[in-house]
Amino acid sequence: MTKAIKCGYLLRYKRRLFSRYWREEFMVLYEDSTVAWFKNKSRSEPEGCLLLRDAPQLMAIGEYTMRVPHRPASLPSGCTLKQLMAFGTANRQKVHWFVAKSEDEIKYLSPTLFSFFSFIFLLFFPFFSLFLLKL
Repeated sequence: MTKAIKCGYLLRYKRRLFSRYWREEFMVLYEDSTVAWFKNKSRSEPEGCLLLRDAPQLMAIGEYTMRVPHRPASLPSGCTLKQLMAFGTANRQKVHWFVAKSEDEIKYLSPTLFSFFSFIFLLFFPFFSLFLLKL
């Protein structure tokens, strides 16, 4: 992986055979658009990772997550829809769900996430510029 450009704790939705829950995990966004998540900050091996540039059209934040299938039934206590993020994989096999701990964190994180893909988003989603104005 390349140089880390943003990091911090987010809540990640975990779906298991008999349980579903939100768990706090340490997230790192790298220059090459990799998002990696770790059980805690001191771990060197990620629990998982995702290359965002492989599927920029499968990213959604806030109200746009309403259009993504298999949305979690409930959000963690105190969280709103504005804090919800969804990242799909290129083969459309899985959607990774994350929640920022506050709306301020989303405002801090989303410009960086979408800076990788602003041109692509404007081509695919003309309403994207309106979305940025709402933040």
